[in-house]
Amino acid sequence: MRKLFLLFSSLAASAVLLTSSGCAGIGVAAREVEVVLRGASEVPANRSSAAGTGTFWVHSDRTLNGYVETSGIEATAAHLHLGLPGISGPVALELERTSNVGPLAMEHLPLSGANWSVPRSARFNEEQYAAFLAGEIYVHVHSAAYPEGEIRGQLRP
Repeated sequence: MRKLFLLFSSLAASAVLLTSSGCAGIGVAAREVEVVLRGASEVPANRSSAAGTGTFWVHSDRTLNGYVETSGIEATAAHLHLGLPGISGPVALELERTSNVGPLAMEHLPLSGANWSVPRSARFNEEQYAAFLAGEIYVHVHSAAYPEGEIRGQLRP
């Protein structure tokens, strides 16, 4: 009986520690943001027929998840940048190339078909999170044809 009590006490203590340290992940509010990427949103605008869509989840603890799917582009890189619409800004986060086919497992949900994703355990710093809340983060996909960026979309929380 004492062993059973000690086991339950240890489990309860572990649950409290995980919850208080933010590791549980349950109950952390997230904003879901959908974005459309196109050449007309680039700076300067271009006539590319490439397109993209993305979904990002930005949590109140500044962690984020998300992905971008593209078509009509041979992408070489993708990033989240600081910047208002119509203004180029510095890279805030580099996205990782993923697969065009098959499942993609992320921390909070399974996806398929994503071309680019937010790296695991990514977190905005305070400046980046404030910029996100103000609508000053955009996603940018580069190609050899448009090395400065072929398609772009603004994240609007």
